[in-house]
Amino acid sequence: MRSVLENSPETVIILNEQGLIVSTLQSKDACGFEQTIGDGENYLEFIHAGDRTQFVGAMREVGSNPLSRARWEGRIRDAEGNYRWVDCTITAQYLDAEVPALVLYQRDIHSRRTAEAERLEALTLSNLRLEEFAYMAAHDLREPLRAISLYTQILFKNTLMNAETTQMVGFVREGTARMFALIDSLLSYARTGAHEPTQDVDLQRATAQAIQNLSTEIEGSHAHVIVGQLPTVRSNEIQIVRLFQNLLSNAIKFRSTRPIEIHVTAERVGQNLAVKITDNGLGISPEDQARIFQPFVRLANPAVRGTGLGLAVCKKIVEGIGGSLRVESAVGVGSSFIFTIKSGAEHGLPDGAA
Repeated sequence: MRSVLENSPETVIILNEQGLIVSTLQSKDACGFEQTIGDGENYLEFIHAGDRTQFVGAMREVGSNPLSRARWEGRIRDAEGNYRWVDCTITAQYLDAEVPALVLYQRDIHSRRTAEAERLEALTLSNLRLEEFAYMAAHDLREPLRAISLYTQILFKNTLMNAETTQMVGFVREGTARMFALIDSLLSYARTGAHEPTQDVDLQRATAQAIQNLSTEIEGSHAHVIVGQLPTVRSNEIQIVRLFQNLLSNAIKFRSTRPIEIHVTAERVGQNLAVKITDNGLGISPEDQARIFQPFVRLANPAVRGTGLGLAVCKKIVEGIGGSLRVESAVGVGSSFIFTIKSGAEHGLPDGAA
């Protein structure tokens, strides 16, 4: 057994209930930090301070249920005083009938984690540059578009036109208005995701603000918006208001012939908060549900105007606050857009409440 373990990529470390090292069997491929660890030393002292709490939680989980096992990834100090990433499988054993022990099967994953961090940093930088480019491009397009709009109006006022040319001018005006809407959407999309400080956000108040911003649309469509009990969370209020506003506006746009009814509810699911916006509109076919969150994707409905960026902005906002956004829908019945907020700090909502 010793020969097998010495030739495996794992190192076996046995701890007692207090985390003191009882025995270590180091593999030939180990990164070297075990050489500094002696029997009787506290293994916790070699763990990076930022990873120690998770390791203690894994120890307690296995200690309370000896038949279970736990996985933990963290940083361990090596012989040179540097920290390296390791992956541990933790199980419970008994040294004799009375003394329980924890057995760590430890593997060096430092190269993989370092490569992942480098790729994430490169991707973040690339996304930042793309957002900056989209913002500058959209901003610079405004001025020539304003000129087109202005001179079209002058031409229309100062030129004698027949029915055909009047119709052409109307096409230009309509196209210019669509371009302005698209540029505004691009600017909104580019700004979404910028790092902004978090604060306590009352979702009840944020929803009320979104409803107030949409008051003209709501009154004009005779929509009935019913808001349930919503809690306070740690997030960004401006982004949350935009999120509610986009989802409510979307529900009004894609309405059916029935009177519009929209429900806003929330439910705590473990450490997450799930917020649901449910409508009785047209619904979305299964093949469209997988792509509606992509930029510039619009459903084939010429009666509804838009740029195809509204739901993409919603998705970006939700992911920016550490959550996820999905849709549940049936054609002819309606849709439910559900987003989560990954936070255990919300209050004002009991477990399972909606």
